[in-house]
Parts: sequence; C-alpha cells; structure tokens
Amino acid sequence: MWLSAGQQVNAEQFEAFVVIPVDTRSVAEGIPTAELFLLAFLDPRSVPEGDRLLRVRVEPGGAIPMEVLQARLPARLQHLRGLREAYLLPAARLDRARAVDTFDMDRAGQLTPAGEGPEASLRIRCASPARSIAGLPNDVRRWPTLSTRRAYALLPANRARLPRHWLRLHRSLPPVRPGRLLLELRVPRNRAIDVTSTADLLTPLTRVRSRAHALRAAEVELILSSRSYRRVRVHRAYRAEAGTWQRVPKLEKGPLSTVVPHLSR
Repeated sequence: MWLSAGQQVNAEQFEAFVVIPVDTRSVAEGIPTAELFLLAFLDPRSVPEGDRLLRVRVEPGGAIPMEVLQARLPARLQHLRGLREAYLLPAARLDRARAVDTFDMDRAGQLTPAGEGPEASLRIRCASPARSIAGLPNDVRRWPTLSTRRAYALLPANRARLPRHWLRLHRSLPPVRPGRLLLELRVPRNRAIDVTSTADLLTPLTRVRSRAHALRAAEVELILSSRSYRRVRVHRAYRAEAGTWQRVPKLEKGPLSTVVPHLSR
C-alpha cells in the first residue's frame, strides 16, 4: 500500500460527495472501482464528471485531506495531489463512513434527489472493467520481484489463442494434460500478478470485495494481464503426446502475442 503511516486525517465529522456509476446495484454490495479508496468532495460542483453523487457522512479519522497527503502517489493519481475540497477515504477506514443519500447533478450544478433509504456502510467492489484484472484492484502484489523468471501457461492445442483479458500462469511445470499446449515463458520483473500475496494483502481490508480469495481457492497462483502479452517471451513450447510433454520443434522464440498465433495445428 502506498499510503504513509501517521498520515493526517480528519478530526471532526463531515459530509461530502462521492461519484458512483448510475448502475451501481447497491451501496451495501460495494461501489465499483479499481482503487482501494474512494474520492470525496465537499462541494458537489468540484466532482469530476460522473454518473451519480452519493452523499456520505465521515466520522473522525475516516478520511485524508488531499491537500496534506504525504504519500508518494502512483503516476495514475498524480493529478489528485493538493486538490482542495477533496478527501481520500481509504478502504481500511471505510468503517468510519456511511452513505446518506444519492443525487443526480445537471450541468448547472443543481442536485436532484435520486433515491433515499436507510444509511448504509460503505464498501468497495473491485469491478471496474477498464482497469481491474480478474476482479482485482489496481494495487496488487507483482511477480517476479527481482528479475526475469520462468513460468508456464496452458492453452488448447488445436486452437491456440490467448485469452482476451488475462492468462493464468504456473510457477512450476504442470502435469501432462492431453489436448493442451504448454508454453515455457520468460516473465520480466513485475509483469505478472501474484494472486496468493494479493489475497493476503486484501484480507485485512474487510470492506473490499474482490476475486482474490476465490482465485486462490481455485489454486490460481499467477495471472498475466493482456497488456503484458507482448512483453513476455515464449522460450519453449510442448504438446502432450504419449503421456509426456513433447517439445515443439523449430519454434521461433519471441513475444507471447507473436508466437501463439503460429502454434495452432
């Protein structure tokens, strides 16, 4: 996590506005985002263009004022530094924030109630299709951590094709699987996601719902984003024959996205 220990937080209760997608199923189920925080604004007119506004009540210690944020922000968040009238609501402190009501805002900045109900605890649901991978947040544990490492991937042998969003990787050689193509890969530093370590990271964040624990339960060790396909190289390829992995002859080594289309029978 990139938030610093000892970071200054709010000393008094206050209310602010959070942008939520208009199709959010329920606040109690979780606000869909790829971040492990929510961004709240005191003035609804300061809110970036969004679908709907959720008014939240934040108890003391539940938010970090952006103008005093001490953390070294990731590049994707640099535009938020020093932003007045804005607060971070970290996932670890969402137990101190509650949803009050929702509004739609027109271009003139006028608010129209969009629904009322009992106050609800805030949760995050890792479900942003544009940024998250396999229902995980942007902040994950990466692999390998030091240098390029070997990993393995399985694909259908008769129709080798890379998955659209992410590919499951194995740290060690998988058992022989008839009808499968085995790729031995070279994965550069930090290109894959360590599912096991990510699940451990998210365990204390009880207000965050993600697929990390389900993936770990399914014995998924590593996943590779489709954005990294061209950065990972195929070193060897094997087909399952006679109960063993038989090496594919005359394989031209190269980027995963380039080699795989030529491996179909």
